[in-house]
Amino acid sequence: MKPLTKKILFGLGGVGLITSVAAYGHHQCHDPEQRGNWMVEKISSELELTEPQVEKLEAVRDQMMDARKQMHQERKVAREDMLKLLGQSSLDRDQSLAMINQRLDAIRDNAPQLVNALGDFYDILSPEQKQELKERIEEKMARFESRHHH
Repeated sequence: MKPLTKKILFGLGGVGLITSVAAYGHHQCHDPEQRGNWMVEKISSELELTEPQVEKLEAVRDQMMDARKQMHQERKVAREDMLKLLGQSSLDRDQSLAMINQRLDAIRDNAPQLVNALGDFYDILSPEQKQELKERIEEKMARFESRHHH
C-alpha cells in the first residue's frame, strides 16, 4: 500500500472514531462546550455511570474539545491558503497535497491522547454498559446512514 494511501486511511479511521463518539452525543447545542457537557450528562444518565466513570468520560470530552480547538484554529489558515491556491491559473498539486498532509498530521497528533482517554473510559465500563453503549452507537450510525444514503 502506498504511503499516501496509508495516511489517508489512518486519517479517516481517526475521524471515524471521533465521529462515532460525536454521533452518540449529537444534539442541537450550537456551542461546542454546551454540546460536550450535554453529551456527558446524556451518556452518564443513559448508562447509569458511577462517579469514576463520569470522570473518565469528562476526560474524553476535554480531549475532544482540545483537539477541536486546535483543528478549528488551523482550519482558518487552511481555508485562506486554499483560496490562494484556487486563485491561481492552475492548481498547485504539491501544495494541495501538503495541505492535506498537514491536516492528517494534526489528526494523527491528537489521536493517541484521544484514543487513550476513550480507552480509559471504555475499560472502566461494566459489560452491560459496554453493550448498551455499542447498541446506542449502532443505532445512531444507522440513523445517520439512512439520512445520508443516496
